[in-house]
Amino acid sequence: MITVPHFARPIFPLVLGSMSFRTTEIDRVFPALDAFVELGGNAVDTAHIYGPETHKTIGAYLAERGRDTLILMDKGSHPYGRNRVTEDDIRSDLLENQERMGIEQTDFFVLHRDDPEIPIEHVVDWLNAHVREGRISAFGGSNWHHSRIAAGNAYALSSGQQGFSVSSSNLALATPIEPMWGGALSLDDEAR
Repeated sequence: MITVPHFARPIFPLVLGSMSFRTTEIDRVFPALDAFVELGGNAVDTAHIYGPETHKTIGAYLAERGRDTLILMDKGSHPYGRNRVTEDDIRSDLLENQERMGIEQTDFFVLHRDDPEIPIEHVVDWLNAHVREGRISAFGGSNWHHSRIAAGNAYALSSGQQGFSVSSSNLALATPIEPMWGGALSLDDEAR
């Protein structure tokens, strides 16, 4: 188990992806989740772009097995054809994801992409507002450059706020020739 800043519970080092979860396949998804939990797993990755079915399936599992069964690493602010790192888009994705799952609090809310044109101070302030309101425990960036996260954490420290707890960028044994998907960042030696 590992520990992550701004989050009290230990986390299994492997996070289970949920992109293919569907309510029509609960008879297959629930046993897979049960097996993951039995092996010590406790964290599931999900995202607004994965669609309502994924969130509804996770929500059904949590309703049946208990909210504390899984740690949710939920993503929002996927570009959908435009930069969506805005206060309104973050709030909209977060609340819609929670409504789909039938929950009021998300363990980790991770911004799926960055918009370097938005001052990092704004992003940290927006996310901390959700922490203070009890909607999220911690936050992070997916496909964010490590220097942007470091700048966010420096601002958070200087302003007495919570900083980024996680970075979820592509990490592979092979070095990609090009991004796997639009806006994706692969970790290089400097970022690691």
